Amino acid sequence: MTRSNHSQFIWNLFGSLSTALVSVVLLWIVSRTLPLDEADMFSFAYSFGNLMVIVGLFQVRNFQATDLRHEYSFASYLLLRLLTATAMLLLSLAYVFFGGLSGTKAQVVILVICFRLADVLSDVFQGFYQQHNRLDKAGKYLTVRNGLSLLIFGLMLSFSKGLSLSLAGVSLLSLAYVYCYDWRKSFTISPWAMAELWQKETLLQAKSILLATFPLFLNGFILLYIYNNPKYVLDNLLEAGVIPSGLQTYFNVLFMPAFVMNLVMLFFRPQLTKMADFFTSRDMLGFHRLQYQILLYLGLFSALVLIGSWILGIPALELVYGLSLSPYKRAFLWLMAGGVLGSFATAFDNFLTILRQQRFLLVSYLGSLLMSLIITKPLVQARVLEGAALSYFITMLVWLLLSVLTYSYLNHRMKEVYDVDSLKDKRNN
Repeated sequence: MTRSNHSQFIWNLFGSLSTALVSVVLLWIVSRTLPLDEADMFSFAYSFGNLMVIVGLFQVRNFQATDLRHEYSFASYLLLRLLTATAMLLLSLAYVFFGGLSGTKAQVVILVICFRLADVLSDVFQGFYQQHNRLDKAGKYLTVRNGLSLLIFGLMLSFSKGLSLSLAGVSLLSLAYVYCYDWRKSFTISPWAMAELWQKETLLQAKSILLATFPLFLNGFILLYIYNNPKYVLDNLLEAGVIPSGLQTYFNVLFMPAFVMNLVMLFFRPQLTKMADFFTSRDMLGFHRLQYQILLYLGLFSALVLIGSWILGIPALELVYGLSLSPYKRAFLWLMAGGVLGSFATAFDNFLTILRQQRFLLVSYLGSLLMSLIITKPLVQARVLEGAALSYFITMLVWLLLSVLTYSYLNHRMKEVYDVDSLKDKRNN
């Protein structure tokens, strides 16, 4: 590994870790500082924010990072991101005004969206750096921004005890940082002109990217809905007074490590770019060798996570969050097992994106959504937190099985095409 590659690996690792830890630490700060009813409010707002982030990101990142031939200009990626970020804000406002939210809960939801807007805008520059093999800069800026956000939010909440004020402060800081670093520093990586944003060709390219990534967006939106569906059912039961305050926070604490497990593929971003390079050059041997390595490392990491969850999971969460979670150990293990399954399914989704077969992902996502809609509400009503965890595990299992079957089928079809092309090339030579 060269010095440059070593730096990219280290900073990508730090950036990925900091991203995975943000939601964990934010919930820890809130649960340690505020009453359970306000923690429930924040948990719901952050879950809704995760769903809206999918609208803002539009799942373009992997498509952008694997565009090694620069088929589309960076200005077109940025223009599309500005449009989807606007859509994210408008949809969130519509949800607040027409969804019956009011008072502090409405404020918290909107402010969480503003905070997550920084993640959405930063991501397109992260992809730009990755395209130019500068994941070191991407990871460095991301790590610093995440660290500052957690520090400022923690300090403001500790002194003011005001959730809305703290969210407003950290939102302004995060957006300012994205402008000062992600945006302004991008010109030093590869020159691009702001004037390109207003050109007709840029708009046409942005439209083309939108159409190409729409299946990825739809899949991502469905997936986040699946993640959040148990939380929505719990929130409805909470509003109806069927379950006591605090269970939403308990579930979010138990679910957080499983959700982080689904982010493990962030660590393999450099490998995904290499896989795209192998695929572009039709080096399918190298492509599959790297694919097997990713799955092997993911399997080893998953085994360690599950063993650690069984032995230390609940005691560690109780120590960190100061909550009594021992009665929910079985629910926690169901969630962690589901997180492992989800991480493998995400890997196969990324493989299909590299093959530019992302439209077929809809098969696994729609199948998973259907399963979630059928089983979640009855299981939650019957077994509350354990029912929510079990519904998540079953849904992730369905997602993985359908993803593997889809990938296997399409990979076999493409292999036949490559074999035919290879035979033609030999005959021509």
